Amino acid sequence: MAKLVNNTLQEVLKNSVSVYGDKIAYALGDTYKVTYAQLDEKTSELGFYLHSNGLFKGDKVVIIGENKRWEQFKIENKFIYCGLLTV
Repeated sequence: MAKLVNNTLQEVLKNSVSVYGDKIAYALGDTYKVTYAQLDEKTSELGFYLHSNGLFKGDKVVIIGENKRWEQFKIENKFIYCGLLTV
C-alpha cells in the first residue's frame, strides 16, 4: 500500500516549481500558457503585496467580480498559493 503524504496544497505547488519549473502549469487553449516558474513568480509578487497590506496565512478573502470562471480560477490559485482562504 502506498504511503500517504500529508502536504498542504501550498507545499505541493512549491514543490512542483522545483520539479516542473519550465513545464506548463495551466493553459487556456494555445493563447494563454503559464509555467510553474511563472506561476511561482506571480504568486510571490501577489503574496508580498497582500502581506504588506495586512493579509496573512489563514486569513479569509472574498473575490468579487464578473462570472468568468477562468479568471476566478487564476485568482483563487494565487490566494491558495499564498496560504489564504477564499470564501
